[in-house]
Amino acid sequence: MDEEEKIRIAESNLDRLLDWISRIDAKSAVVLGGNTAMLGVLASLAPQPHLWKKQTVIFALLSTLCPFASLICVYLANYPQTKTKSSSLNFFGGIARRTLAEYQKAFANLSSPDYLNDLLEQIYRNSEIVIGKFRALRWAYRALLVGVIPWVLCLYYFRTFGDSR
Repeated sequence: MDEEEKIRIAESNLDRLLDWISRIDAKSAVVLGGNTAMLGVLASLAPQPHLWKKQTVIFALLSTLCPFASLICVYLANYPQTKTKSSSLNFFGGIARRTLAEYQKAFANLSSPDYLNDLLEQIYRNSEIVIGKFRALRWAYRALLVGVIPWVLCLYYFRTFGDSR
């Protein structure tokens, strides 16, 4: 395989990884909406604070724990990953560390093997970012799913006993 073919394949691979990042971010928005809705419904159905008893506090804590944990995971999945070990000519973090003149000079002096190595570093770094995002999103989904049971029980408690105890 010649140098140009390797570069084409590497660019295509980097594009796929960047596409995965946007897909994960889109899925995170769904989880964020679900958690926000769950917490909003609980807040709207909660009894007045002066009516809260020990059981009310326990139900409220148990039902909000998982949605909050899921929100933290969504935050981790969406937190911008800007650190890189290299001074890449492709990664915005590496580009921004230079002045415009330095970037132009470095780009003008870039050889095909150096460009390919830069692409491979970016593929590797973006793979690290994607796997981290997937892990955080997977935990966000799990926490959301597990949180549904105490959430439903808390809703039942609020509607049944919240105003009368």
